[in-house]
Amino acid sequence: MFQKKTSRRTRRSHDRMLELRVSSPRILMFEWLRFGGKVLKVGFLMLIVGAAAFMLKSAWNKLFLNNLEEFGLAKITLTTFDGAAPKFLYERRVAEVTGLIVNGGQTIFQFDTDEVQSQLLALPEISKVDVTRRLPDCFEIKIKERVPIAWIVCPALGLQEKSPEKGLLIDRDGIPFRCASYSIFEFAKELPAIYSNQLPEESVRPGTMITHEGLNEARKLIIGMTEVLDDFEKPESVIIEDEITLKVHTRSRTVATFSFFDQKRQIENFKKLTHHAREKGEQLASVNLIPYRLVPVKYR
Repeated sequence: MFQKKTSRRTRRSHDRMLELRVSSPRILMFEWLRFGGKVLKVGFLMLIVGAAAFMLKSAWNKLFLNNLEEFGLAKITLTTFDGAAPKFLYERRVAEVTGLIVNGGQTIFQFDTDEVQSQLLALPEISKVDVTRRLPDCFEIKIKERVPIAWIVCPALGLQEKSPEKGLLIDRDGIPFRCASYSIFEFAKELPAIYSNQLPEESVRPGTMITHEGLNEARKLIIGMTEVLDDFEKPESVIIEDEITLKVHTRSRTVATFSFFDQKRQIENFKKLTHHAREKGEQLASVNLIPYRLVPVKYR
C-alpha cells in the first residue's frame, strides 16, 4: 500500500540584522566638531540673554531705582482708614521701623510695599495696614490702631500698672497689647486699671482676644461707665473680686459693687444715685448695685 505523504511546516527563522560601527580618527573629529558647535550656540544664546538682562537691569536702575529727580521719596501720607490723623503712629516712628525717610536719598522703588506693610503690622498698637506707592514720589499708608481703654494688672504674671516695660494694655475689642511707644504711654497713663490677683497666662496673650470671663466683664463695665458717666464718676480701677463680682473705685473715690450680669441696669442706677447725691450736696462713699431693690448706699 502506498503510504500517505505528510508535509511538515518549518518555522521561519527570524531575520537577523548586523550592525556595524565604524570608528576612525576622522569620524571622531567630525563628531567633536558637531558637539562643540552645539555648545557654542548654547553659550552664545546664554551670553545674549545675560547681556539683555544686564541692560534691562541697568535701564531699570537708571530710570527708576536711582532716579532721585523724578522718583525720590518726598512725601508720606499717614492716615487711618477713615482719613483721620493717627493717634499714636507718627512719621518718625515709621522711619525707624521701615527705613522710609522723606528726602533721605531714596526712591519710592527701593522699598517693597509688602515688606513695609509687614514691618508696620508687627507693631503692637497696629491691627491693620495698607501701603500703596503713589507716583511720582509718595508713599500712602493707611492704618487701623488699637486704642487702649485700660491697663491689665496681675502681680502673679508680673503685669504692672502704668509701666511701659511691664504693663499690658487692652482695647475695646478685648485684645491685649504692649505699651510700645511714648505716644501710647502718654495717652494710657490716665486710663483705669483692671486688677486681678491671679490670671491664667494663656488668657492674656498679646495680640489674642482675652478668654478670661472676669477680664471680659471688667472691660465691658469700663466701656459702659465711660460712655454715660461724668468724668469724676468714671472708673479709676476695677477689681475682679470673684467669679461674679466687680468692685469699682471711681475718680471721686466712690466704691461701687457690680456683678458680671445686668450691667446696663446697674450703671443707670449708679448714674441716678450720683446725680441725686450731688443735688443734695452729698457724695457717695459706697454703693452695692447688685440688688434690684433697697440698694445699700453710704454717703461720705
